[in-house]
Amino acid sequence: ERLGGDREKRSEEKRSDHSDDADSDWEATQRSGGNVVWEIGAVYPVFEDRLYFCCSERNLQNKFPEDYFFFKSELAAEYRSFYKDFGPVKLSVVYRFCGLLHKMLNAKRFRGKKLVLQMQEMPEIRTNAAFLLASFLLLQQRFTPEDAVAPFASFNIEPFMQYRDATFLRPDFTVSILDCIRGLDRAHRLGWFKLDTFDVDDYEFHEEHENGNLHRISDKFIAFNGPVDGTYGKAEEFALPPDSYVDVFLQMNVTAVIRLNEPMYSTEV
Repeated sequence: ERLGGDREKRSEEKRSDHSDDADSDWEATQRSGGNVVWEIGAVYPVFEDRLYFCCSERNLQNKFPEDYFFFKSELAAEYRSFYKDFGPVKLSVVYRFCGLLHKMLNAKRFRGKKLVLQMQEMPEIRTNAAFLLASFLLLQQRFTPEDAVAPFASFNIEPFMQYRDATFLRPDFTVSILDCIRGLDRAHRLGWFKLDTFDVDDYEFHEEHENGNLHRISDKFIAFNGPVDGTYGKAEEFALPPDSYVDVFLQMNVTAVIRLNEPMYSTEV
């Protein structure tokens, strides 16, 4: 069951596409600064009387009334960085986190309890935790992207980081949690990612290096790591040779490959 009553109807009425250069009233309000004081160890609501979050490495359970239940999740730390990137986390993590919260919120042992997700203090990991909570609100509770991010956007300081590209250079653009949630919302409305149809086992199998390191975005599009042949030496340790993809692509009915990076293999293959 979802929590939140008739929010789904209101969310559908408010939902709309956002262009890259959109400057909504919501965004302008958030940039002007919030009035909620950010403190390590303080508890903040995601939705009242049921789900909360805090940021602290200390044991806070005994410092709050018995109806508060603090829990941690290592899923926010499950990101394999390339250089200075730190997230957002992959879809299988989003799927498992939503399943975890759904199970806890509907468990008999937690009835009448206020569940508090205790984030790590490291800014990168707590940013991923906020992204996961917002993803849950979007996918499971049917919040709009703006409403899903609102619990994390009203502080007097900015406790969450902007996502960046996977390089070691200074980024020339960044991506906010809201940007990511809007993208997730778009994928959900297109039917590309839905919790009730997502095959997490297939996703995690094909993302492994030895199985192609690829992701099925939709029935028409598959993204994969560019192949590397033996002439590029150690680079082959992080990618497969091109002929390794032949059987996989035949199984997935791939008929055309478009290369977006520099060639590191012979196109004659």
